[in-house]
Amino acid sequence: MKIIKIKDPGVYEGIPDYYSVYCKYLKAFKHTKDSKMMEHALHYALVAEEMGQVIIETPDFRRKK
Repeated sequence: MKIIKIKDPGVYEGIPDYYSVYCKYLKAFKHTKDSKMMEHALHYALVAEEMGQVIIETPDFRRKK
């Protein structure tokens, strides 16, 4: 899974920067290896996608013919 931050998402007033929240939890996970931190990071990545702040790309695992 690849999380790509949109350069100028046209942030609306009052909407937090969920991408930065994702980054903080990801950093905490890398430091502590606590799976709860990764769960929170993925949650906020999805929220950031819903708010138009990031694009989440998932790999295509289907075999190519």
